[in-house]
Amino acid sequence: MPLLSSSFSRDANFIPITNLGLTTKKSQTFSNVAGSGAIGTVSLFTVTGMVAVKVIGICGVDLVGAATLEVGVTGSTALCLAQIANATTLDVGEIYADATAGIFKAVSDTIPPQNIVTTEIFATVGAANITAGQVDFYCLWNPISSDGNVTAA
Repeated sequence: MPLLSSSFSRDANFIPITNLGLTTKKSQTFSNVAGSGAIGTVSLFTVTGMVAVKVIGICGVDLVGAATLEVGVTGSTALCLAQIANATTLDVGEIYADATAGIFKAVSDTIPPQNIVTTEIFATVGAANITAGQVDFYCLWNPISSDGNVTAA
């Protein structure tokens, strides 16, 4: 089993919250540059082995650019997060857990179903560039294979 850089979230008493799995965070600042917000992909998480994952995002800075945005893997680019049709609708403090971002989500909406993956997880920007803004993406995951691991890309 590899050394893991992820950790369990903890409650106010510092007790690990294990029912959501391990958590890896990627803070993504978008800009009008390839790999950071221009039309194409933005690497979020590197996956080793086989893992079960859930991905959510929290907007830190309003996104600029009427782009589409989705999160997934090669062959299924919206596997982890459904496409937002216009990235400018994702505002500060909103949760990106499905195609309709919001300031709050019911638990069943906030935590998408787990998906089993073995490859890189990335965001796909389409239709236009995202020229500014920031989203904290959280990958909640559990290893399935003995070498299963997720790190921020």
